[in-house]
Amino acid sequence: MPHPLAYVLIDRYLDRLGQGQFREIARENKVSEQEVRQATHYIRKTLHPYPAHAYLATASTTPTIAVHLRPDIIIRNADPGFEVELIEEKRYRFSIGSGYGTQPLSFDNERIDEEVQRYIRHYSERAKFFIECVHRRWQTLKRIAELLVDYQREFLEKGTRYLRPFTRAEVANRLNLDEGTVSRTLAHKYALLPNGRLVPLSDFFDGSLSIKDVMRELISSEKPGNRLSDEELARLLIARGIPIARRTVTKYREEMGIHSSRER
Repeated sequence: MPHPLAYVLIDRYLDRLGQGQFREIARENKVSEQEVRQATHYIRKTLHPYPAHAYLATASTTPTIAVHLRPDIIIRNADPGFEVELIEEKRYRFSIGSGYGTQPLSFDNERIDEEVQRYIRHYSERAKFFIECVHRRWQTLKRIAELLVDYQREFLEKGTRYLRPFTRAEVANRLNLDEGTVSRTLAHKYALLPNGRLVPLSDFFDGSLSIKDVMRELISSEKPGNRLSDEELARLLIARGIPIARRTVTKYREEMGIHSSRER
């Protein structure tokens, strides 16, 4: 038998159930908090948000999408410091076959001969331009990666807590590049760190990661029954020399997928 409160909770209170507002829901419906919790347990254990998936031939109740990420650069320990390896540069070699656009061809028809030669020269030049663009892109990515590695050396040696503030505009200025070029070069690129972690290169610019690391440490050390509110987290961070507003703490906490103090 379905729980008598299940339909009402799903229809009117699904978001608030996710926030753990059992007492408020119970008061509005003139029932006990225990009844609301029992109905919630019934919903979680019995119902499924994708019921048609039960009829899939694979017998899987949830769809699975595999996403495989691979590094674009590898950062290795070196003596001293670190070295950067560009994967594509090691993997691929581009060249134009000998004879294309350099050796004359002979045909019976002189007009055909000229057209073919012109065609080969045209596409040989296009191929050379393509190869040049690929090499330039590799060179730009490697220059940026080497600058990031040098600037964020403490992050690579000691961890997230030691990320230094850095912007794409600063990278562009130091390497005499356009900021848009830097952004496009780094978009959707990943680095394999010496500790084996695979991270997007955008992490090298994310100053919030070090603050989130401290927040995670504070929250993990909470005592049961005494959860830290966002206001309290902000005060503790300020005491550690990290100026931050309560609303920023809330934003970071939500980005980390951590519930509020009342829901934890």
